[in-house]
Amino acid sequence: MPDALPLITGTAGAGWTMGLVFLALSTLSSVGFAAILRHNESRAGSRLVLLASNYVVAAACGAAYWAITGAKPIGGLTLAFGLLGGFFFVSTAWIMTAAMARVGIGITVAVTRLSVILPIVASITVYSEYPSLIQTVGLALAGASLYLFGVSAGAIREGARPPLKNWLILSGVFAAMGCANLLLKLFSEHCPRADKPGFLTVVFSVALVFAGALARIRREKVAAADVRLGLLLGVPNFCSTIFFILALAAIPGIIVFPVNDIGVVVISTLVGMAVWHERLDPARRWALALALASIALINVR
Repeated sequence: MPDALPLITGTAGAGWTMGLVFLALSTLSSVGFAAILRHNESRAGSRLVLLASNYVVAAACGAAYWAITGAKPIGGLTLAFGLLGGFFFVSTAWIMTAAMARVGIGITVAVTRLSVILPIVASITVYSEYPSLIQTVGLALAGASLYLFGVSAGAIREGARPPLKNWLILSGVFAAMGCANLLLKLFSEHCPRADKPGFLTVVFSVALVFAGALARIRREKVAAADVRLGLLLGVPNFCSTIFFILALAAIPGIIVFPVNDIGVVVISTLVGMAVWHERLDPARRWALALALASIALINVR
């Protein structure tokens, strides 16, 4: 493998072959992150201890990334976005784990990927970035798939009638992840690209402090197994971001974004079926099909 340092620092590009490798690694890292969250729920581990331990690794990796890229100082706006990002990252991961316990990994991951609708709406209303006809169709399909995901989620535990709690928790996943994506959109629009290493370091560090404080306030038991699993979780959490950046440095975003999102949804669904025996009922099949079509169409430029 060629030296990846120039790619990380943004000083050079890479060929398509390496770009595809990075894209695959980013996708698998995202699936690994979701799978570890799902595994923690199946073993009834502490969510907060898991998340806090995860951010120890992510923050350390972020600091190393920042140092490698020159440790350039960041602006006040970047710092503010980083502080908010730490809060949204913890909130999103917390709600995701709760959702996985109730509706499974496949539905939860798909809803997180569809949350891109929120920054798209912001782009339309704030930045006048109007979608094309194809993208509008994709947004409509996303709405239909979210409804079907809600129907399917309810059918898991309560038969044909979906319980309100499942709908609410999926709405929470969508809103939390959407806000996190919106924050990234704001960062990309208003902050220098050179601030990205510092921004990620601040996000992960704040998330560590926030998750640790919540664990202490709630007097969560710090079990060695939860800490070890959390430290393991930090690896795919950070790697998914870095590999995604590296993929974007080598391959056009019009390919990277939909392929990554579709790959994460499909593989996560298959993992859920194989490992936790999550069933693929008709509503979920249609929801997944519409979600995948929506992701592909929304990313058409």
